[in-house]
Amino acid sequence: FAFINQIISYMSNTILRQVVSGDDAKNQFSNGLNKSCDIISSTMGGRGQNILFETIGGLPNLTMDGWDSLQQLFWEDPMHDISCEILKEACKKTFEIVGDNTTLTCVLVQAFFSYSLKELKRGTSSIEVKKRIDESVEIILNYIDSIAVPIDEKLMYDIAKTSAHGDEDIAEIVQRAFIKAGEFGIVSHKRSFTDETSVEHIKGNPIDAGYANEGFINVNDTQSVVFDNPLVLCSLINFQTANEVIPFLDYAAGQGRPLVLISNMEHDISNMILENVMNPKLKYPFCIIKPPYQGKKGRETMSDLALVLDCEVLQGIARTNYDGKEQLYLGSCERIEIGKKDSVITPSKTLDKEKCDGRIKDLTAQIKLQTNEGERNYLRERIAKISGGISTIMVGGITSSEVEEKLARVDDACCAVRSAKDGGIVPGGGATLFHLSKLNGIDSVTKKVLKAPICKILDNAGVKHNLNSNNWFLNLFRKPILKPSLSNICIGYDVINYIEVNMFDVGILDTAKGIKTSLLNAASASNNLSRTNNTITLKRFAQDGK
Repeated sequence: FAFINQIISYMSNTILRQVVSGDDAKNQFSNGLNKSCDIISSTMGGRGQNILFETIGGLPNLTMDGWDSLQQLFWEDPMHDISCEILKEACKKTFEIVGDNTTLTCVLVQAFFSYSLKELKRGTSSIEVKKRIDESVEIILNYIDSIAVPIDEKLMYDIAKTSAHGDEDIAEIVQRAFIKAGEFGIVSHKRSFTDETSVEHIKGNPIDAGYANEGFINVNDTQSVVFDNPLVLCSLINFQTANEVIPFLDYAAGQGRPLVLISNMEHDISNMILENVMNPKLKYPFCIIKPPYQGKKGRETMSDLALVLDCEVLQGIARTNYDGKEQLYLGSCERIEIGKKDSVITPSKTLDKEKCDGRIKDLTAQIKLQTNEGERNYLRERIAKISGGISTIMVGGITSSEVEEKLARVDDACCAVRSAKDGGIVPGGGATLFHLSKLNGIDSVTKKVLKAPICKILDNAGVKHNLNSNNWFLNLFRKPILKPSLSNICIGYDVINYIEVNMFDVGILDTAKGIKTSLLNAASASNNLSRTNNTITLKRFAQDGK
């Protein structure tokens, strides 16, 4: 191994690099960004076009999703490729936070760098350019916050339709899924086993775990375990002996009610319980569910389940401390359906909803304080499971490529609605950013950048425009913004019907969170490139060795 490491070290130290500096480096960055962004931005707007790419396995994938398409781009030229990778970093950040708006991020990165480059060639320092852009972006973000409109059921349909590129069927299904899930619910999507697209809603509180053994199955048609009015134990104890479990088994048998144990236990104990279940003379209605998570997440999940079941979590105590107190640790529900991988609890009608609402309120407060998007999503998932709102959109289609394309649009629509619920909505179609270019305090680079999205949407629709002449386009947006007001920025252009419209009236909307995130990430990526003067890349060799 030492010899191999020496070879690797020698090779890494002798690989040739190439250095590109100054204006030459920035020009090549610009060329690379233009190549990448021109492809991705072709999907933008109501008349954007699909991108068809070949997967590693040679299968076609048809999509209008900017993030999926961007991940396919790798350039032979190292300068072009490294600028594309920086673009991917900005879009990845947008995707992680919003789940959508990656195409907008691409357009803004391209525009920011293009106009920054022109400013640098006029003699302005890169530090000054960055400072002006950052100050302008801050003004814009504050303005967007001041005009964002909270979402309702009608606007939910509009934002889903805009994100799904005008597909009314997808918008209706996404709207229905979110309404069924409720205020705190979760909406997901996956491939359907049929050609149809539909919504499945779980009526109850889900558990991300199923039965521990198929021997517990009592409904053969659905290969599931179904109990009415059962007793349920939520235990963090890893039961070592049968004596630790027997008090709960005896109590349930005495009550004449089924017993569900959500707990880890030794294999021998599990087999003993299974033998009782399968014994035709005894036929005890029992089932074991292995805890869905371990560690901190497992403790929090058990706590949430115990809240829904109105009981205490069994943890860290010996049998002598809970013998005779079984009722304290045994919760109840109206019904439980246990599948192979997941289960659903139908809570009792006597459930104390005030306790559940209190937990939801606490978790909602934690979301506002949490900066990590993964943790925020985890807290939202806990809220959804407590509130009992889980909807799944089953996406179907005739061909595989059709399903993949539809899945991408459903995903964009769902992400847009989630973002809208989080930060509100603003006029779409590039109108919001275009109007904000008239705000006081915005530098010349950012003013031009804010016009880029609507220009790209018009280009994709074949609409001729000229921002520097006194045509309809300039006159439409000439009126300056004197103070924050939604009415000042509602007017835009509907590229589907080729008419000037009020964007709210026709339902062409965008999410405040999506625009703000795209703007921040695009400015950051562009500033990094504009402040780069020397680039060191690995030298590529042609097959002839040159």
